[in-house]
Amino acid sequence: MGCSHSVHNETKKSEKAMKAAVLIQNWYRCYKARLELRRRQALNIFENIEYADEQDQMQLAKFFAFMLEHYVKNKSSADNLPKIFNPEPKRKSDEETIISLIEVPDTYYGPRLKFPLTFADVVLLIDAFKENQILHARYVLEVLLEAKKILQQMPNIIHISSTVSKELTICGDIHGKLDDLFLIFYKNGLPSGNNRYVFNGDFVDRGQNSMEVLMVLFSFLLVYPNDVYLNRGNHEDYLMNMRYGFTKEIMQKYKQHGAKILHLLEEVYTWLPIGTLIDKKVLVIHGGIADNTDLTVLEQMKRNRIITVFSASNYYEEGSNRGAYLKLSHDTTPRFFQYQSSQITQAKTLHERVDIVENAAFRILGERMIIRKTNLIQAFRKYDPNDTGKISLSDWAKATEEVLELHLPWMSLCPRLVKTIEDGYVLYNMGFKDLPVVRAPKVAKAGMVETLVRYRSDLKIIFNIIDKDQSGLISMDEFRAMWKLFCSHYNIDIEESHVDQLAHSMDLNKDGSIDFNEFLTAFDVVHRATNKL
Repeated sequence: MGCSHSVHNETKKSEKAMKAAVLIQNWYRCYKARLELRRRQALNIFENIEYADEQDQMQLAKFFAFMLEHYVKNKSSADNLPKIFNPEPKRKSDEETIISLIEVPDTYYGPRLKFPLTFADVVLLIDAFKENQILHARYVLEVLLEAKKILQQMPNIIHISSTVSKELTICGDIHGKLDDLFLIFYKNGLPSGNNRYVFNGDFVDRGQNSMEVLMVLFSFLLVYPNDVYLNRGNHEDYLMNMRYGFTKEIMQKYKQHGAKILHLLEEVYTWLPIGTLIDKKVLVIHGGIADNTDLTVLEQMKRNRIITVFSASNYYEEGSNRGAYLKLSHDTTPRFFQYQSSQITQAKTLHERVDIVENAAFRILGERMIIRKTNLIQAFRKYDPNDTGKISLSDWAKATEEVLELHLPWMSLCPRLVKTIEDGYVLYNMGFKDLPVVRAPKVAKAGMVETLVRYRSDLKIIFNIIDKDQSGLISMDEFRAMWKLFCSHYNIDIEESHVDQLAHSMDLNKDGSIDFNEFLTAFDVVHRATNKL
């Protein structure tokens, strides 16, 4: 009897333990699912804002075409345009002569490259970059020049065949993430005659080591021109680099020779192939659909087999996403490999990582809303004819989408973006209290403030191009002329007198020039708290 009772008790204990384990497991799965939902929602915010920014970039490109059309009508104005608009013809020998005149001082302890490059040279380069060394400007220019010579011999679409003996690895966007590139090489091996790679564009911008990424990729191209393939992405572009950081990185690392590097780099970009075709079956290409795309070809595609590969981990924020690359075997069957490069991320809990990503996403979204505040209030009032100060949640969502055009689930985001919701109604006049604010000079008019903050990135690009000597100073006449064209193209209605008044207030020493970087810094978006909206 005693033995039977003991066994019965043990069985009941085991059943309780099993039930407890199942409950804990179910709770943890739900907990992880909720965190994953929040992470994906944050990524959705990032992705939609990034897409909208790239549409703005297209608008900026149209503005430059507009500026050329109007600005060059005057011959004297045309002569003063930066080289991007008025390039001078150069003889082929000029580049090599200029590079040869750049001396590498004895005090330089970084890698010294000899051409033609060898595999050992590239390994030396990689080791130097791991130690945070900066390659001398002369070698940067030599790598770019040699890469251009090879790229000029290539067709628009590179045709390659897969074989049993040679594996093929396809990498997506790297975006200046040198740690990710090195992690790929660590996991997958360095490029070689038997370890071929296709890098599908967007090598630069956003990350802090775009130059180093570019030098490694171009160096491998020089050593293995038949086994390393580089496609052009939308960030291999002068204007994109001005907007998203690579130009700034170059000027900071190579102050004296930065302009030379930028000029040669712009030429190299134009010679990058558009895509790579593998066994006439798999097309690796970075871009999207052009105006002249054959729609009948798209109709015949097996869309369930179109694959997107993105190789920059922690792209938006630490812990926001993993990177990936894929390998193709001789039968073109893809195998996928994921990774995440970050010691910081590994030290944080899953909840902490999601909090970081989510808070960053809502900060960016908050900035987007505050610079369109006037337009949002006007849109909200259309749904509030009696001026009650409140509208339904669904109307708030519709009005917000009408203004911001971000295609986000506004109804679910609303509680994080507005302060007060009562009985399904949003008190929209109070909805901006927890959002960031814009710091601006007292002389700036309200409409001008929002305009300058909204177009801040575009204006910075435009005036950096005008500022040919990168002094940070531009004349009042240049300021007025470019502002007039900008307002004309973007249909911005701001009185010139207001702009003049603001510009003169920024010209503190009254020398007829304004420090445009300070001018734009005066219109920063300021967050009240860093951990929440």
